[in-house]
Amino acid sequence: MLDSPFRRHVTVCSTLYGLCVASCQMGDETTAGPGPSESPAETSDADDEDAGQAETGDDATGPSDTGSDAGDSADTSGSGTGSTESTSTSENPELASLYPLRVGAWWRYRITADEGADQFCSPGEWTSTVEDEAPHEDGGSTFLKSGVCSTERWHYYATADQVRYRSAMSDTTPWSVFLDLPPEAGHVWEPIPGGPATFEWQPVESVTVPAGTFDNCWLRATHNGALAAADWVFCPEVGLVHVFGDVGSVGTFQAELLSFEL
Repeated sequence: MLDSPFRRHVTVCSTLYGLCVASCQMGDETTAGPGPSESPAETSDADDEDAGQAETGDDATGPSDTGSDAGDSADTSGSGTGSTESTSTSENPELASLYPLRVGAWWRYRITADEGADQFCSPGEWTSTVEDEAPHEDGGSTFLKSGVCSTERWHYYATADQVRYRSAMSDTTPWSVFLDLPPEAGHVWEPIPGGPATFEWQPVESVTVPAGTFDNCWLRATHNGALAAADWVFCPEVGLVHVFGDVGSVGTFQAELLSFEL
């Protein structure tokens, strides 16, 4: 289990994918729902959290709920320093390994949170699913992905050396740089050009979560003052395996991978 040595600071917003960075665009994803083999009864703890996510205007949904906004294809200019040439995960081995984007793939997480911190990441079991794929105007595809611990969805768009993302609630929101590839120790980038936050890659030798022990992973740390902390760990051939958040005096929360299917 990862702990305080990996914490980095971020700006906290009212709804996030756990936490938001800068203009509330950070969250790695968000809609609740069972994996393809889950029964409705298994999602009861996620359903209980819907009331705390009222600001998103969405209900918890399963993998089959793709949403009408999956095909949005807005201008990606100004979203980072990487190449704007689009690509698919199959064309980028590093991307396919660390953050698989294939329709039907899902990851189930167990969320624990201190009282108070649960407003940022709702406790229970949540399933994050790649729900839909649609053409992007610059080529390649935009993927609609549900989240780790709230009911907001996110769009992901892969270029040759980046994964960009934005909330699915608006097709006018600028794209932010979620991952800058390939990962290199100490490499820093701005998710929003000119914004207050930066992300940094840090190697992690091994991570143990309920889904197993994974080696040669990468932690995406966040630097942005002293308001809160959120670190995300990605492992080869799996994807996101662990999130740790520290919301200062409010408390902490974490997401641990329980199971997945690519």
